[in-house]
Amino acid sequence: MRTGPEKGAVRATGALLLLAGLLPIAGVVDPRLWDLFTASPRHALALLPDRLGAWQTGMWLLMAGTAVSIAATAALTRLLDTTAARCALALFTTGSALLLVSYSFDLSVTTWAARDAGPHVPGWYWPLNSWSASLFAGSYGLLTSTALLVYGGAVVRTRVLRRWTGWVLAAGGALLLAQFAAFGSEAPAPQFVALAVTGALALVPRRAAVREPARTTGTPTTTHV
Repeated sequence: MRTGPEKGAVRATGALLLLAGLLPIAGVVDPRLWDLFTASPRHALALLPDRLGAWQTGMWLLMAGTAVSIAATAALTRLLDTTAARCALALFTTGSALLLVSYSFDLSVTTWAARDAGPHVPGWYWPLNSWSASLFAGSYGLLTSTALLVYGGAVVRTRVLRRWTGWVLAAGGALLLAQFAAFGSEAPAPQFVALAVTGALALVPRRAAVREPARTTGTPTTTHV
């Protein structure tokens, strides 16, 4: 049975994981952004001036979710306390740092190009945009996906959280990796959902096992007077 402080650590970790999943979901749920994420870079830049407010809000939420996810996985690593989890944290933190660079580029340079450059986008923008996109793809496709797979295995082995949430984390990592292998890029929704589900379930108290009192075995002795 868990002690009080340990329960508190599990719930704090759950809250961080839930927030790390919900913030980026809130950032991409606006339908006005969906074709921006799927369009070619030139087409997206042409569409962006009419949607700058939604774009900037979405980018800020994605950056906030990425920052919180670093804290969430650090807390999860402390709970698991295994070498595998510490390796996963290194991978996840590196991938998240790359994501923050990519999102910062989109929030600043891409916003400037759409708002101020108009049809005269400088030539240097396009190679930098490709570089930013490669950071995004490399983070989710290689680093984050691997980290989620390792975290999933660690949760299954240690059972610090519900065992099947480890499979949820592993499935999120596997889906990211599969997208990267198939398309060279990926939609990050599997990570958001995996973190949110794991966090929500960590906030739900686990029912303690009820032990039945020991029963006396053997045949009772009858005394004859």
